[in-house]
Amino acid sequence: MTQEKTRSGKRRLLRSLSPFTTLLSVCLFLYAASMVVLLLWALFTALKSNMEFLHNPLWLPKGKISNWEWSNFQRVFKEMYVPVSYTSGPYAGLSNVKINLMGLVTYSVLYAVGSAFVGVSAKCVTAYVVSRFDFRIGRIIYGAVIVTMMLPIVGSTPSEMAITQALGIYDTFIGAWIQKASFIGLYFLIFFDSFRFIPKDYVEAATLDGAGEFTIFFRIMLPLVKNTFIMIFLLLFIEYWNDYQTPLLYLPTHPTVMYATQQLPKRQESGFEQPMRMACCIVVAIPIIVLFAIFSDKIMGDLTVGGVKG
Repeated sequence: MTQEKTRSGKRRLLRSLSPFTTLLSVCLFLYAASMVVLLLWALFTALKSNMEFLHNPLWLPKGKISNWEWSNFQRVFKEMYVPVSYTSGPYAGLSNVKINLMGLVTYSVLYAVGSAFVGVSAKCVTAYVVSRFDFRIGRIIYGAVIVTMMLPIVGSTPSEMAITQALGIYDTFIGAWIQKASFIGLYFLIFFDSFRFIPKDYVEAATLDGAGEFTIFFRIMLPLVKNTFIMIFLLLFIEYWNDYQTPLLYLPTHPTVMYATQQLPKRQESGFEQPMRMACCIVVAIPIIVLFAIFSDKIMGDLTVGGVKG
């Protein structure tokens, strides 16, 4: 009986697979396989010496596993740094100050966590206001989000840099966080739909009990979209952890690990060649891989199902 059910299930599955679905599945499988192959190539390259990489750039390192160049990862913690020159502040006049890996990680955490929290909070609050109150400017905000998603804004970097310098927040984490306080983007729409589909009975009951708007938002609405809030926070954290452009332009004396990775091709020291660069990339990617492995079910599940759960 069990075998008959298994065969019947396989037949239904085969009938449901259209040529388009089959082709799409094959393309997605090949794409995922290519990502895995690149990660493995980077790992194996990081375990080679410079001379071996020149003669064997594609295959596994030669010799036993214990003889591979595991010392490359030790060198990353000792030799990965970014030279910084201070032109203002308490350290003005100091040049070529080396920010080591621990300093780079500290700056990365401050930048990514702060930016992700400010970004998700701005989108959450704006989406709640637009979905909660039916006024004209709310419809304008919603339309602006749609338009800016179709027509990307370019050429705003010089004006943003001038504004941050005029306000005295250039080269500060507060300035970087404020720049991320934007409601534009897909995540605004996710919050908007999450709030819109929450039954109005919750708000009406709280209003009858004398609750104000801040109480309704923080004690009723926000807990209902908690999963969505956490999911978007994690996605933004990954995005900002991998961001090197903002530290490059707006945080010149607070370099992050991704900024250091972006600067690796400019390093001219002897021995800091391709294997060491791949070792640096692997070390930088480990936190993101671990984070995604731990929260993958929450991220993918909340992204596809939604954040309003009982």
